[in-house]
Amino acid sequence: MRGSAVARYVVVADPGKALDVRLTAANPDVYFTLRTPGGSVLLYDSSDPDARQRFSRRLAPGGRYRLEVRLADAAARRNTTAPYTLSVARGGKVTEVR
Repeated sequence: MRGSAVARYVVVADPGKALDVRLTAANPDVYFTLRTPGGSVLLYDSSDPDARQRFSRRLAPGGRYRLEVRLADAAARRNTTAPYTLSVARGGKVTEVR
């Protein structure tokens, strides 16, 4: 992750199945957002002060969820570089992205 770049992923989930997303980064300015199928509703934003770098929940609607990883605005303006690992588990099957 560098500067204002945004890493975009699509997670296909079945209705009623568990989705677990974990973001690991040494830099606390790296965060992720998760949007419902269709993208109109922000389901989770880990930049919220009360949030954690993990989302874990059973999903009512199935479909294609949009997951984005980015740097906070101040870090992006400084063109900060921040490596991260993103783990996504659907129904117990884990996929890691670096």
